Amino acid sequence: MIDQTETANFKQVQQSLLRHIARWERRLRLTQTTLWLPRGMIAGILVGIAVALAARVRPWLLTEQVAALAGLAVILGAVLAVIGVWLYPRTPLAAARLFDRLFGLHERTSTALELSTQAIRAPQLFSALQTQDALQQAAQVQLRQFLPFQWRRNELLAVAALGALLAVLLLIANPQAEVIAQQTALRSAIEEQIERVEQIKRDILANPTLSEAEKQALTQILQELQEKLSQPNLTQPEAVAQLSQAAQLMHNQRSQLSDQQRSALDAVGQALSQSQPLQGTGQALQNGNLGDAANQLQNLARRMEGGQLTQEQLESMIQSLQQAAQALQQVNPAAAQALQQSAQALQQGNLQQAAQALQQASQALQNQQSQLAQSPLTQAAQQAAQQLAQSSNRVAQAGQQPQQGQQGAQSGQQGAQTGQQGQQQGAQAGQQGAQSGQQSAQTGQQGSQSGQQGAQTGQQGSQSGQQGAQAGALGAESGEGDQAGVLGAEGSGQSSGDQTGVQGAQSAGTGSGGAGNDTTQGTPPSGQAAEIGGGRGDGSLGNNEFIYAPTFIGGEGGEVINPRHGRGSEDDLIETGELSQNPRGESRLPIREAVRRAVGGVEQALENDRVPGALRGFIRQYFTDLQR
Repeated sequence: MIDQTETANFKQVQQSLLRHIARWERRLRLTQTTLWLPRGMIAGILVGIAVALAARVRPWLLTEQVAALAGLAVILGAVLAVIGVWLYPRTPLAAARLFDRLFGLHERTSTALELSTQAIRAPQLFSALQTQDALQQAAQVQLRQFLPFQWRRNELLAVAALGALLAVLLLIANPQAEVIAQQTALRSAIEEQIERVEQIKRDILANPTLSEAEKQALTQILQELQEKLSQPNLTQPEAVAQLSQAAQLMHNQRSQLSDQQRSALDAVGQALSQSQPLQGTGQALQNGNLGDAANQLQNLARRMEGGQLTQEQLESMIQSLQQAAQALQQVNPAAAQALQQSAQALQQGNLQQAAQALQQASQALQNQQSQLAQSPLTQAAQQAAQQLAQSSNRVAQAGQQPQQGQQGAQSGQQGAQTGQQGQQQGAQAGQQGAQSGQQSAQTGQQGSQSGQQGAQTGQQGSQSGQQGAQAGALGAESGEGDQAGVLGAEGSGQSSGDQTGVQGAQSAGTGSGGAGNDTTQGTPPSGQAAEIGGGRGDGSLGNNEFIYAPTFIGGEGGEVINPRHGRGSEDDLIETGELSQNPRGESRLPIREAVRRAVGGVEQALENDRVPGALRGFIRQYFTDLQR
């Protein structure tokens, strides 16, 4: 009975001691929280400063990202400090010994706790007196006196100083910010184009007009492109080069002539190249360009109808056409028959019928080219190549849109100014033409008309300039103002002033076309037409008078360079050409045909490895825009 009573007393004493120790423990951890919280913040700020400095040394993070990371580090440091304080393990006996030292209890609490747990064996009377004394001393402890909240001044000052340093690093412009922004824009553009390539692949697979082999060939190019674009640390020139190369591979996948047909066309080209007028057609056929060959034949037919070929040239064409017709029989029977008919007509001296036969051959080649271009494989490959070329341009322009927009706006403004100048100059030209008309009846009327046309030209230049300004402003907003501004600037300089200038020259003197600028001069009051710029008063063009102006090597007084020395008399022709049939040197090639030929030459040049892959997309896009 006595043992049970002692045990119950020991448990009551133990619970009382543990309640005191728990209360002291909470107070101690609160005071340690106020002490360690600034230290955790200091650690987080130091991490933020280190990240900010690293972001200034190399392109890594933007300022907003550094600020977010620094804030997260400070919060994490403070949280870890608080968690460390409250989760630090401490047994009741160890806490009792700690508080005995802190409160000066001379081990009363720890000894009583050991007696209550019977870790120390002692007489009952001694244990009762010891525990009673420990409880009395524990109840008299003033926690605010022994465990006050502590804020160390130097640590708070360190928090403030380091926080100010971090703020300065965040507020001062980061020299790597522009590079990081460009890299971010590039990565975003590449990911966008990867998704676009995936869409192109899905479209090809869903195309019912393509065979499985054709789908496999096209999607294989796209799959390899996606793998290359997904590589880490891909630079902008590399991405542009990969897209341009894929576009070229797609372009090469178009329906083409077979090896047998190419061999036959090469023989046809060699046969035609033996005659000087047919050399252009022969070269085009040797290159496998049926469209260019058709245009060459069309132009040759026009020259033949206009009587611009000599008898020797016509005779040289007969045999070449006959040989070409035989070699072309397997590739294009209709064109071969037309060439044979043209050769027969030339033998009979019927130039009109020969020209018509050449036009029929041209149409036959054009039809064959159209059939190749309209095949499902050609259309699918061409569409994919165009989309890849656009993707290449977008990746090349990634991170540069704002600057280009400003350049576009400036180009638009320059276009507007050019148009206004053209309007003013055109109006002045009109006034001068009107005055010239008052002085001379017939010539003056023509000069007045020329002046009015110059004014209209100036107004057209002004309208083009205004359109250029609007296009430049739109380009500045959309980020693609560079192209719009350039178009606006070009538009401001286009007008019909060239034709107006020619008409003015025939009547009154000279007329110059350009950016809305037309200058006309009327007939002097004496009735004699002023010969200005080679124009006569009767409206005809005068002969140019060549003036001998010797050129010296090394400046004045050196050796004279005389191009006519040793070349015969001055009446001898230095260089002969087809100008004998076209004395006025008129251009009879349509602008669309000139652009188309240029595009054909570009395609051949791009197949050469000397053209950098990163530039092929830009070059192809430029000439594609010209065709529009």
